[in-house]
Amino acid sequence: MLKIDSYQKEKKVVLDTDYVCLMLQDYLNGKNSSHRYKELEHILPDEDDRTWGINVYTSLTKVLNQENVPGTTLRSFHALMEHKKLMVSRLEYINNNYAPIQLDLIEGYKQIEADSTIARNLLIKSYNNKSSDIQQRLTRKLNDLQGKERDLLPEIIYCLEKRIPSF
Repeated sequence: MLKIDSYQKEKKVVLDTDYVCLMLQDYLNGKNSSHRYKELEHILPDEDDRTWGINVYTSLTKVLNQENVPGTTLRSFHALMEHKKLMVSRLEYINNNYAPIQLDLIEGYKQIEADSTIARNLLIKSYNNKSSDIQQRLTRKLNDLQGKERDLLPEIIYCLEKRIPSF
């Protein structure tokens, strides 16, 4: 067992920063990225009505403006929150294992993570309180989150392209 552990510690994991940048660009542009997984699953057609990347905020806002918000919307908000947690973990991993990423960028994503949790909690609150104030706060929060990501992602992509070599 010790030999396996020591072997694994010596093994170097390769990070393909070019691929990471492509995926972040796809996310930032709301692009259908299913073609990047074609070896694993089928490519979804361009006319598919799914929402991709940063456009999820716009789709969630549209759903919130419906007369009756589906109960499954909570699942989408929870997935959004979990995605932001994962992004923070990824940025910290790259920072700790490959090259420094500006701490203000990581802190910015931590704020996005916290705000996405607030948005999810506001949605839960809105199920019990149909106040238009909560609805407006939630819409503003989604617009704010989208703007923060639009501002941070190009800087993160720049850090990855310029400061971390592809191995």
